[in-house]
Amino acid sequence: MTGPSTAIPVHPVLRWTLVAGALAVTAASLLILGTPAALFILPGIVLAAVVAPRMISRPALVLAGFLLIAVNLDHFRMGGAGVSADILLSAVLVYGLVVRAGLRRTERGWRTPAVSWIEKAFAVYLGFTFLSVVLSVSPLESVKRFAREIEYLIIFAFVLHAALEAEDRNRIVKAIVWSSLVPCLLGFAGLAFDVPSLLGRMAPVGQERFVARISSTLSHPVTLALYLGVTITLSISLFLEGKLFRRRHLAILLAIQTAALYLTYGRSGWIAVFAALVALLWLRGRKKLVLLGIPVAVAALLVFLPEFRERWTPALEATQENSMLWRVSLWLHALGVFTERPFFGSGPGTFLEHVAFSRGYASHQTWIGLLVETGVFGALAFLILLLTTLRSMWKAFQDRLPGRDPVLEAALASWIGFTVASLASEPFGLPSVVIYLWVLAALGLRGRIESQA
Repeated sequence: MTGPSTAIPVHPVLRWTLVAGALAVTAASLLILGTPAALFILPGIVLAAVVAPRMISRPALVLAGFLLIAVNLDHFRMGGAGVSADILLSAVLVYGLVVRAGLRRTERGWRTPAVSWIEKAFAVYLGFTFLSVVLSVSPLESVKRFAREIEYLIIFAFVLHAALEAEDRNRIVKAIVWSSLVPCLLGFAGLAFDVPSLLGRMAPVGQERFVARISSTLSHPVTLALYLGVTITLSISLFLEGKLFRRRHLAILLAIQTAALYLTYGRSGWIAVFAALVALLWLRGRKKLVLLGIPVAVAALLVFLPEFRERWTPALEATQENSMLWRVSLWLHALGVFTERPFFGSGPGTFLEHVAFSRGYASHQTWIGLLVETGVFGALAFLILLLTTLRSMWKAFQDRLPGRDPVLEAALASWIGFTVASLASEPFGLPSVVIYLWVLAALGLRGRIESQA
């Protein structure tokens, strides 16, 4: 027998009133905003009411939930205002983390954590970037980008210094790995059923031949490829360790991730993954595999996957589809524009309209983009931040030897891979990529910070 029910009875009139009110709010949102994204407003309100108490008691759990879906959020935009679910939810998350940190200051025995060199370098970079925002040719766009940078610093500092249990750390790691499943499967579905919103612009392969490429819920196929560069590197590192996940589960997920990476036909993403994989295997002492296995694997790709081989052809031939030629032309033109505002630049997020090259291109190169948008001082400050981050992770890696931390190794390898990719793309300017990079770096560095405390 079961005990008496403890559920609180709800009068039918009240129940149907609540249902009618919910439908009325949803209908009004659809009419006012004129977008299907309005369907997510009411569930979002309910979700916020449920999550808010957890933000105070278990903020790491909320962060893990956010990372699980964050990669898909930019796909949902509210009307023509350019405001996405990504911006809204990340703002709420950051506000919650700040509130939680403020509440913790009142707890007995709490002490201010030591500020890492990365956070100091980040603050210097933000200082110079703020001057670029003040002098921006498009202040609203620059303020939005600047707020993003502050968000990354807050999330990095929280993960680095928060009192996380081993279970919390594992949840965040698992959330990053499994976050790749939905965009990969949606990308396959978009290709199978020819869904334009899940596909990118056709990619040239060889002479007058094009192939469809997936972008899934991300803004561009290359963005998806670079995001997968983070999750694939982490998945491989965890697979080699064989503790947090069962290897057969990771093997299936890796196959899905790799297939999606290939179908993006994003060469910058391929380069990032290749460089990160080389770095990861080298860090794990698999030097023979790097020197022998990887060249054999690349040769096999070139022989058995003609689209992979032909995807590089446009960059080597003198045709209208030669991506390297127009990139060089873009960069030369951008450097000419840079000399007009050399010190603090045109402002974060203004490259497209300020440079105005041809039909409109992003910088396709991190450092020239930074020179144009933030000037010499901002670009130099970001270089110092990047080198400080790499140096800190390298020191943490050396401190852990002979013990191993697959998360730290994946973080260091990912940052190395994206540093290489930054010469031909903008990985550090993509929110769906950068947020995972900073969280991984913080997770990897926690052991070193704790040992110094």
